[in-house]
Amino acid sequence: MERKKIAVFGGAFDPLTVGHEAIIEYLLDNYPEVHVYLTENDEKRYNASFQDRYAMLNIRFPKLKIYKQSSRTFDTLESVYGTYVTGSENKDPGIDLIIGMDELEALLAGKWKDSEKLIGKYSIRVFNRGRNFNFHTELGDRGDIKPIFVNVPDVSSTAVRSDMFMNPMYEGTAVSPQVLGYIFQHGLYHQDNPVTHWTAEHQELANYKPGDYPKPSVTVTSVVINGIGEPTIGREDQVLLVRRKRWPFAGYWCLPGGFTNPHEPIENCSCRELNEETGLVLYPNQVHQLKVYIPEDPRESVPGHWAYDVGVYARGTFGPVKGDDDAAEAAWFPLSVARRTHLAFHHNKILEDYIARTGN
Repeated sequence: MERKKIAVFGGAFDPLTVGHEAIIEYLLDNYPEVHVYLTENDEKRYNASFQDRYAMLNIRFPKLKIYKQSSRTFDTLESVYGTYVTGSENKDPGIDLIIGMDELEALLAGKWKDSEKLIGKYSIRVFNRGRNFNFHTELGDRGDIKPIFVNVPDVSSTAVRSDMFMNPMYEGTAVSPQVLGYIFQHGLYHQDNPVTHWTAEHQELANYKPGDYPKPSVTVTSVVINGIGEPTIGREDQVLLVRRKRWPFAGYWCLPGGFTNPHEPIENCSCRELNEETGLVLYPNQVHQLKVYIPEDPRESVPGHWAYDVGVYARGTFGPVKGDDDAAEAAWFPLSVARRTHLAFHHNKILEDYIARTGN
């Protein structure tokens, strides 16, 4: 490939995937200078801040030149060009714009601002990840547009964000271990910004009628520990979580639990709800009371709503679980993973209170 002075590659990198990394590594190997531009991503769900996305890039490529792209692509290229074409030198820096096939199709369709100016002035290099596109036949003499053939993993940042949103134990290979560690450490994508549920949540709240329920209402939330931990070989205790099927907090992971029936003892309610939601069989004498809470629940804002939540805990050696009833899923989570997951309601506090009480 002809060596150029500058490669300009932009994207949201939300998150930085192994596909992005392969492209950047290729550019660093083939261009004397590489500029990476971080674009805005406000319209995307569960997004990370500019600072977090910059940090992910910097972890993997600490010497990379990273900029915030605050203008359209043509204006950005003009700005880069202008910094090199100065004074008496008037040296053409030889800029290559690096894009993917979906971006090329949008560019050719005129969906980019000043698309024809961009095509007429700048070289464009396209990572063609297996797409059936004949550059010579379909482009003809329209600009300096050529493919780059290199093995790049076909990974979607949107799919990664969605997977992480629903699965705090995400262990996929779409992001590097270093980036995944940063994501876990900073609590990114894991249900921190559930845009998809916002409208439904508020509609449900508007329709909620506290007079239809007993006063006070009593719920029971259970911390169930699968005591398989063997620190000497690096194994860790697990805690039972369920992913909620219904409002409030639909889609969130939380501790299992629910409302008591009339005159039902707390321990019996815990056992019943656990069996209904996960298939787990416990007996009342295995359940111990932890603390009473005022729930952190959107229904608390409705006049007339009056509820208490009783936190309980149980420890034992248990088998597989399966989500049912109000639970879309049920799973055993390593305790350390559950603690860094944004759980529904006040369940992070219950989990921390259990750890403080038992020294687990």
